[in-house]
Amino acid sequence: MNTAELHKVYSLSQLTQSVENLLRPQFTKRYWIKAEMNRLNYHARTGGCYPDLIEKKDNQVIAQLRAVLWKRNFDRINALFLQTLKEPLKDGSELLLEVSIHFDAVRGLNLFIHDISIEFAIGQLEKQRAATEAQLKAEGLLEKNKAIPFPLLPKRIAIISEQTSDGFLDFIQVLKHSRWSDSFFIHLFPAILQGDGAIRSIPLQLKRIEAVSKHFDLVAIVRGGGSDLDMNCYNSYEIAASIANCKLAVLTGIGHSTNLTLSELVAHKNGITPTALASSLVEHLDRIWEPIQAAKNILIKRSHPIISASNQNIENSQKWLHLKGKSTIDRFSHILDEKEIELENSMRFRNRIEMERVNSFLQVLRMASRYPKEQLENYTLIMHRFKHLISRYTHSENQELLKWSSELTSLSSSVLEGNTKDLVEFKHSVSKYVHQKIEKELDTTNKDARFIKLADPKNMLERGFTISRMNGKVLTSKEELANGSTIETEWKEGKFLSRIELNKEDKK
Repeated sequence: MNTAELHKVYSLSQLTQSVENLLRPQFTKRYWIKAEMNRLNYHARTGGCYPDLIEKKDNQVIAQLRAVLWKRNFDRINALFLQTLKEPLKDGSELLLEVSIHFDAVRGLNLFIHDISIEFAIGQLEKQRAATEAQLKAEGLLEKNKAIPFPLLPKRIAIISEQTSDGFLDFIQVLKHSRWSDSFFIHLFPAILQGDGAIRSIPLQLKRIEAVSKHFDLVAIVRGGGSDLDMNCYNSYEIAASIANCKLAVLTGIGHSTNLTLSELVAHKNGITPTALASSLVEHLDRIWEPIQAAKNILIKRSHPIISASNQNIENSQKWLHLKGKSTIDRFSHILDEKEIELENSMRFRNRIEMERVNSFLQVLRMASRYPKEQLENYTLIMHRFKHLISRYTHSENQELLKWSSELTSLSSSVLEGNTKDLVEFKHSVSKYVHQKIEKELDTTNKDARFIKLADPKNMLERGFTISRMNGKVLTSKEELANGSTIETEWKEGKFLSRIELNKEDKK
């Protein structure tokens, strides 16, 4: 290439014209391409769309082109999607498109979209669903959640939905207007219900529910319905596997009346709509209540004669017990009266015997105390009589009588002295015993007084001891000490305060 050619400069229009001339033979040809419509870019003013078409590999964009979908073609294709798939064209759909190449010097390279295969859109969804179902079956997840025992009384329900979802509101209304409205406990775990957001948020909320599964009986996933493409997220492996592995029975009511999604297929139970699902829960409680109510009616019916007979038996028993009790009380009252009389007589007899014994004893004591005096008086009387006789006889006889009188006097004196001596000895013995008893008790009292005096804290302080207190209480153990605490110490010369610093061994 010569120097002139190397330094030849082309204008941008010349370059774009050259590209257009090169591609012009391809403008009339049409091609079927597979691509993802990343953005629809609908223009309401013109009614046309300018989609961004991309191709990904390992989540990386490897190709991207701008496309044009004129209003006439968009209206036709969009109507077909609405009629067949129950949803319009939207972002994020993988499609099979009929396109032609067009190049413009100003707008660059574009693809004109002439048609979109509705069969391909449906086929892609079915192909992906079949592959996911095969994976779930291979992992044993299709029947796993169904194997969980359904709760006998499903009253505590964890709901995955959106608070503003029509399906959630319908579900709540059915439960609230049932006769079991006060029995249900409902807690909402909000989640996105369609698209990629649902694939992320629904499994996340299922994990949150499992963390508090002891507070719930089952899980309900409800939404207000939608098209096949809207429901495509429920064919994802992530949502279906999370439902299958949940510890609680999972019920679905996502308002989808055509083919079951994989999430509905693996769930423990599926309702066509949230309303139908809520009605099935109410009917379940009704079915449980019906045999209970029937049994209750049978029990009431059969128990009436039994209760009547029992009441009659009780009434008869009460009458019998009343009569029997009255007769028994009367009989025992009579026995008690007789026993009381016998006891009074016995006590009276015993008291009389005891009184006689006491009187006899007192009489003996009186006689014993009077005996020396009466004997002396008798002897004195005898002496007087003998003295009278002495005056009547002779002197000799008087001498003999005097001798006899002297002997009698001596005898009476000895008897009197003997009795007096016994009384003195008895008095001495009693006095001695009382004195010894008093001395013994006095000695014991003195010993206790000396011990109390020795135990007096003041005497202990005089001997050099001290008393330590903390918070007004006397310290008795080092376990009561705390590092940094203040104690009060008392000794014979007064009181002083100390601060405690524990060493390492004491702190342990």
